[in-house]
Amino acid sequence: MAKAKFPCRTEELTVISRMIYNSLNRDRTLIAVTLPKYNPLFMTSFDAKIVAVEALVFPAMLLAELKVITARLYANMATMRPKMNEVESWVITAAPNLTIAPKDFGYRQVRKELNGDTEGLVNELTYLINNMNVAQNQTALTAAAVGMPAGYTASLATLRDAIRDDNLAQESKIQQRSSLVSSNMNVLNDLWTEFDSPVIGDGKRWAKVNDTSKVNDYSAASLIRNIRQEQLKSKVLGTTKDNNGVSLNGVKLKLIPTLGGLGKSTTSKNGKYEMKSLVSQDYILTGVLAGYKDFSVGVTVITGQTVVVDVVMVRL
Repeated sequence: MAKAKFPCRTEELTVISRMIYNSLNRDRTLIAVTLPKYNPLFMTSFDAKIVAVEALVFPAMLLAELKVITARLYANMATMRPKMNEVESWVITAAPNLTIAPKDFGYRQVRKELNGDTEGLVNELTYLINNMNVAQNQTALTAAAVGMPAGYTASLATLRDAIRDDNLAQESKIQQRSSLVSSNMNVLNDLWTEFDSPVIGDGKRWAKVNDTSKVNDYSAASLIRNIRQEQLKSKVLGTTKDNNGVSLNGVKLKLIPTLGGLGKSTTSKNGKYEMKSLVSQDYILTGVLAGYKDFSVGVTVITGQTVVVDVVMVRL
């Protein structure tokens, strides 16, 4: 498997390439006086290569499928907290007739994993469902004085399976994207070695002689630094209110990358929240507060821009 020959992160390559392309396009007629190879055909080939690499790094269909899977996954997870409130109520009411104490029955563990990893959530749900399926427990929970519907455990198992399957599908799509990039690393390297690197070298030499103000436009280090500085300005912010417009404090918010990896988290203060230094990509923003339905919405972050998302929490 080929190794990357470019000095930046994979997702930064096409951004840097487009910046180099734009600089060359601006200065091409002047540079071409001494370097005629930078003709319209070269520009067409350069642009086509950038587009081809963008399709590999950000495959549209795969990313669209991943976005749907991730949104569905977190929508299903958002239904879990009110269900655990119901289970807790039934378990506590039926406690004298259960084979296991309420604190060990499993709903507490499920709640905890709702703020953790999905695999852990599926495992804890399985533990809870197994406890609910014990004949003595099922009889106690569905007794008229307790009130759990007869098919509730089966519906919880169906929801667990949907969460498990979407988590596996999400991991599969992320791996497909990674494999797509890895198996086509030569294409990415070609963009750098055949276009970016020569233009940087020639452009910098030209700028040093003819227009020193443009030297950094042809410096890989400067371009990478500029991208990452712009990334520091990328943020998602907004208000946190209930459905009556009352400001809420203490809402736990997470910004989860659709492509997987580490996200950002914060807690609202004075009815507001803000998350900074975000990579340009699609996310799922979730909000959790006791006594309210979980909040979930898709968010697209663009480098250097601020996205405003006001969170509205609906009381249970």
